[in-house]
Amino acid sequence: MDEFVSMEKVAKNAFAEGLLSAQTAAELVHTAYGMSKDFGMNGFRVGCLHTKNKDLLEFWQNMGMFAAVSNDTQHALAIMLEDENFVDTYVQENKRRLKNYEILTKSFEAAGLRYMPGCAAMFGRIDLRNLLTEPTFEAEDHLWKEIPDESRIILAPDIERNSLFYRLII
Repeated sequence: MDEFVSMEKVAKNAFAEGLLSAQTAAELVHTAYGMSKDFGMNGFRVGCLHTKNKDLLEFWQNMGMFAAVSNDTQHALAIMLEDENFVDTYVQENKRRLKNYEILTKSFEAAGLRYMPGCAAMFGRIDLRNLLTEPTFEAEDHLWKEIPDESRIILAPDIERNSLFYRLII
C-alpha cells in the first residue's frame, strides 16, 4: 500500500502491499481520501471512500446522515478545486513543505526532542514533556498557548490527553 500527499509518494507499507499482491478480492480493497490528510488541508474534514464491499458501503450509507458535508462546504470546495492556478500553487507549496520534513526532524534531534516519525502526512508529533514546568494538564495547556505566542508555531495537543505529544503542522 502506497500513500501519497500532494501527488508525491511518501510512504510504503510492505506488509499491506504483500497482501494486495496476492490477488486479493476486490471487496477487500478500499480507497479513502481526505482533504485534511491527503491534500494537506489541516482541519478541512471532507473526504470520500471508494469500495466494492457491500457491508462497508451499507455502514457508511447509514452513517452518512451524521457525517454529511454541508452544501456550503461542498460549494466552497468546488470553487477552490476549479481554480487550477490555486491548485497548482498549493500542490507545489505542499511539495516544498514535505521536503522540509528532514530539516524539521534534524532540528528536533538537535534540540533533544523526541518525535514520532511522520508517515504520509503534513504534520508530525513531538514530545514536549521536558519543557513542562510540572506534569499537569495546566502546565500542558500553558505550554500549548505559550509556544505560538513566542515562536509563531502552531501546535495542537494530542487527542489523547496524557500522551504529551503535540501535533505540529508542517
